[in-house]
Amino acid sequence: MSFRERAEAMGLNTTYAYKGMFGYRDRHSEVVYRQAHCFHVEEDSVPMHATDGYMLPILAVFSRRTEGDNYLYLGRVSEEYQFVGNETLVQSIKQSIADGALGILTENPFLTFDLAKFRDDIILSSTVEVPEVGDVLPCIIVQNGYNGTKAATVSYGVSFMHDTQRLVYGFKLGEMRMVHLASTSTTVRESITAYVTEFRESIGEVVRNSFNTRLTEEQMLGTLDVLEGIGKRKADDVKAILQEMTVGNPPGSLPTSWQMFVSIIKYASMHPNINIRRMMENAAEAVLVIPPRMLETLNAIQRY
Repeated sequence: MSFRERAEAMGLNTTYAYKGMFGYRDRHSEVVYRQAHCFHVEEDSVPMHATDGYMLPILAVFSRRTEGDNYLYLGRVSEEYQFVGNETLVQSIKQSIADGALGILTENPFLTFDLAKFRDDIILSSTVEVPEVGDVLPCIIVQNGYNGTKAATVSYGVSFMHDTQRLVYGFKLGEMRMVHLASTSTTVRESITAYVTEFRESIGEVVRNSFNTRLTEEQMLGTLDVLEGIGKRKADDVKAILQEMTVGNPPGSLPTSWQMFVSIIKYASMHPNINIRRMMENAAEAVLVIPPRMLETLNAIQRY
């Protein structure tokens, strides 16, 4: 079916569908999709061309702050684009959390400056006390986009305080895409319950093992190579944080897995680009020491 035929089912306002316009509005932003046409002037001395007014199989995307005045052009999407509203997605996840008898401690929604991409870190109130770092909590990370450059996904992660900053990290393993999220709310609820259960059992082991494991030279260089592939300046900034983290280490020793992990996500948590932040979280995941049972759970979630 065309975008027009699917618009209402996707949660878009079709009041002005006769103008080729479809909209969505929530507490975060407003987005409008407009059917694109070839330029056409009604009163033109030049004979009309066969393509004048031709309806193109693409839609232009515009967005603005909910209480804003000016729309920003975000790009275009094809007729096949599958829309999902930011708040619609978040609310469906919150309902699954409530259905699983879990509570929410806090959430941190974030929009990129152009309003094209969205991320919401939902931190659950299922605290596990880990002596090395204090309270560690499970979190659910919701991501979405309106211009076809960011798929709707839900992933699972951890949150804890480092110095005075709350850090949030999301596993790449266990990430669920919209094609799965659209299946049933039961699937999402079951995946959340499975992750929180495993989190309570294994997060202490993840932290302790990562605290007590020193990187090999190969791991260290490999991680820095990955970071430099994302951006040399970003890698240098992470190195600076790592240098502060390793003050007091035995002379000549390499950082622990935990020190490298925290250095990466501390920098990533401050980065305004959601895609860059996700890439850096993926690099951080490679240095964590994750027990086999937790890996199995995350892999199973990804197959739900």
